[in-house]
Amino acid sequence: MLLRHSKLLNFFYCIQCLFIFFFTVLLCSYAASVGAKHFQTSAKFNHNIDEMFFSLSERMIAVKDAERQKHATKGNVVVVDSESEIQTSASKTGCCG
Repeated sequence: MLLRHSKLLNFFYCIQCLFIFFFTVLLCSYAASVGAKHFQTSAKFNHNIDEMFFSLSERMIAVKDAERQKHATKGNVVVVDSESEIQTSASKTGCCG
């Protein structure tokens, strides 16, 4: 009886492993299709937590830098970051003649 019970548990364990494998493959393919990354993490075991946050931070910085470069120059308008550059350019052109 114990041997039969053990085989049954092994069978269900194998089914569970296959389910996890196929679910992981499905998640990875979905993440790739929408341009995201998939991480398997565990806060309990501190597994992939740092890697996930570093990757997220890098991607956020890259997106923000791309937005800044895109909006830095538009036609005749130039975006200036420092206050002194704004004052010198205004004094060179003059406002009212």
